Amino acid sequence: GRKPLLVASNAGIAAAQLLLSASFASGGMLWAALAGQCLFMATFSAGVGPCTWLLIPESFPLAARGVGVGIATFINRMAAGGIALVFSSLIRTLTPAGTFLFFAMCAAGAAAYTSACVVETKGLSLEEIHSEQPRSNGAAARAPAAAADPARTVL
Repeated sequence: GRKPLLVASNAGIAAAQLLLSASFASGGMLWAALAGQCLFMATFSAGVGPCTWLLIPESFPLAARGVGVGIATFINRMAAGGIALVFSSLIRTLTPAGTFLFFAMCAAGAAAYTSACVVETKGLSLEEIHSEQPRSNGAAARAPAAAADPARTVL
């Protein structure tokens, strides 16, 4: 499912950022920089990159999906632009090693958040996903079709 893929991808991104941080901290571990960049590209491309664009439309009911996806895409692009704008300042303020350590902590936090809060949607139709959104206490409301088939329950 998407949830384990996102958790693994974010964990891989965190490990990649730690390798980049170690490379800068050591001042000469070029293999760590290369390995970190390759690991980042592989884990992002396999998980966070595509799954983001799968989860966004699933997060909105059909009536609001177009507007919701548009707003989410706008926020995604603005966040990416914001990171690009402050990256140089982060490098100067935190040092390169500190900046990539910060990114590693963000990715680890994303993995923890995904593990705790993202609903698994494997094998569910969009209608079933929206009828099974988690309640405020974190318990998933089960749709009749999903309740009848335990293999199709939301985590």
